[in-house]
Amino acid sequence: MSTPPYKSKLVPYRDFIADLRAQFPPVTYKEIARRLKEQFNLDVTINAIFSFVKVRSKPPPYIAMLPATTDIRNTIKTRIKEHKPTTTEQPKDPKWDFSE
Repeated sequence: MSTPPYKSKLVPYRDFIADLRAQFPPVTYKEIARRLKEQFNLDVTINAIFSFVKVRSKPPPYIAMLPATTDIRNTIKTRIKEHKPTTTEQPKDPKWDFSE
């Protein structure tokens, strides 16, 4: 017999937690744990709340500046063409002489 997938005991309180975290400044995880215990008689650790919120949060957006040109493909192709690979050859003659 297969076991059902894991379901956090915090799922029914998702909106409650989200509303508290959306405030400015956000309500601390310690305070959320206290309120869950007080209002819903739910014992939960601070780390459990943090993990619950982290898993359900959006990843931070990747912020980058685009070139001023509208055609990014041509800009990228130009930069690739301009790139000169570095040589890995060692110089044939030593630059320094350490002999006395």
